[in-house]
Amino acid sequence: MLRQARLRAGLGFRQAARLAGISHSHLNWLETGRRCPSASTAEQLATALRLTAEEREALSAASVRGAGRDRRTRSKQ
Repeated sequence: MLRQARLRAGLGFRQAARLAGISHSHLNWLETGRRCPSASTAEQLATALRLTAEEREALSAASVRGAGRDRRTRSKQ
């Protein structure tokens, strides 16, 4: 779905990654299904790729809460 949405938006690989604030290698992993996006990455991708409401919902459902950028860091004691 992500690749089709990127192409539909007329965005190149690196341009889409830059707009979403992720590396092009991470976008590749997401497009090929080797990784699932964190919730915040899913939101950024949805905005950058101008996803429809249905696509946003599907991407959100596939996202991993508490992963990647969404992971809380431990506080130093």
